[in-house]
Amino acid sequence: MLRALVEKIGSSRTAILEFVVGLIALWFAVPVVKRVVEAMLERRTFPGDLEWMEGATLMTAVRLRDGLPIYGDPAVDYIPFIYPPGFAWLVSLYDVSYEGGRSLSIAAIGVAAAALVYGARRLGFAWSAALATVGLLAATWDDSGTFFDLVRTDSLALALLGWALVLGDGPTRAHTVASGLCLALAFTTKQHVAAFGLPIGIWHWRVHGWRRAALFAAASAGPALAFSGVMIVATEGRFFTWIARLATSHGIVVPRLIPGAQKECWQALPIITTAALAVPMWMVRKSYWAGVSFTALIVASLMRGHTGGYLNVLMPLMWVQALLPAVAAAGVGTSYARVLATLLVAAQCYAVRAEDLKRFLPQPGEAERILALVDELRDLPDPILIPHAPFYAHLAGKKGSFALISLWDIDHKRGVYYPDVAMIERAMADGYWPTAVVPDDKLGHDFTVHFRKDFTLKTRPVPTKTGWPMRIRSVWTHVDGGTTPP
Repeated sequence: MLRALVEKIGSSRTAILEFVVGLIALWFAVPVVKRVVEAMLERRTFPGDLEWMEGATLMTAVRLRDGLPIYGDPAVDYIPFIYPPGFAWLVSLYDVSYEGGRSLSIAAIGVAAAALVYGARRLGFAWSAALATVGLLAATWDDSGTFFDLVRTDSLALALLGWALVLGDGPTRAHTVASGLCLALAFTTKQHVAAFGLPIGIWHWRVHGWRRAALFAAASAGPALAFSGVMIVATEGRFFTWIARLATSHGIVVPRLIPGAQKECWQALPIITTAALAVPMWMVRKSYWAGVSFTALIVASLMRGHTGGYLNVLMPLMWVQALLPAVAAAGVGTSYARVLATLLVAAQCYAVRAEDLKRFLPQPGEAERILALVDELRDLPDPILIPHAPFYAHLAGKKGSFALISLWDIDHKRGVYYPDVAMIERAMADGYWPTAVVPDDKLGHDFTVHFRKDFTLKTRPVPTKTGWPMRIRSVWTHVDGGTTPP
């Protein structure tokens, strides 16, 4: 009895120590989270593109709201995205606007953060330490392209994937089913998350047997295949072409594939990542998270190396990195390991406390300049060729045009829709668009042969804040006709 009492007292002391050290980590994490949350809220209501694909995503939501197809053949007014429709569909249900789309993403990254805290708690971190891991996730906001709050599918996909992962090694069948359903829902937003079903399924087979693995497969692959089947039938096979076949024609940028992606992720959280890799026993004792981590590394590297792959594709791997302190400590299995891991969380948060985020924020007067730009577009003849910012034309009440990123996706000689690029070029040549509004003369496809620069917009250009830099500057008119500057 005396021995049991001593052990209980000792356990209480270590628990108190872990909690207090967690409070220290939380002290350094809160300013990091606060700074990022303030930045996201400041950007939420900005009436224009913070990143040039935001407007293109909203155009997909517009078509869903209006009952128009989003996976048809390429057309002059719309070329489909190579993503599933989940995020755009949700936006279409309540508020097709920059504010509406960003609000959804901000809520989703909050859900992803909650999954991180839940995962850290299940791995043995004290509540204070688990909450501090959110500071690690917030610290990657700029390293992953500041996509947490954009009108893009990434945060929603991460939220669903995060819960699929932290529930995936749960002890009960309910955990298994919930994990599978979350992964299936994540698939409706971004198709590459399906790869994470492999480490989860293998772990179930090894630990619980084939029946549990079959249950996970039924809960994840079943709904995902049903969703895909319905979409394939509804689009006469085009859904599969757009989200699966088309990407196979794209190239790989080797320096981004390796060592670029790995270096970028290490630079985001160098203290945490180095420390976790220095504790190899978690890779054996916590083989579930070893498999998940390896999958996240492979998927992030391939996506980053993919032609056009940007920093946002690193978000799932960086989320896993934020959980690694808890994973490594659980692999060691001692209270002192958890204390040390928590101190490393504090050190990492302290190291990023002073990073300047101002360059990602709208500057004074830029919101008004976006509204003035839209007003200028209203005076131009319809339709307008504005592939860099197609939602601006929609805001101005115009038909607009395809998104340039979607044209780039089909403009690969081995691609299924490569012949349709000629259709776009014929539309330019034939004067389908009497007016073009573009940043410069680099559009390609004989644009400068068929259009001439007419005048520069009165509104001073507003640059995008992340992704491919873009500033709408000038109005070009077709050589067979012109406009008078408003």
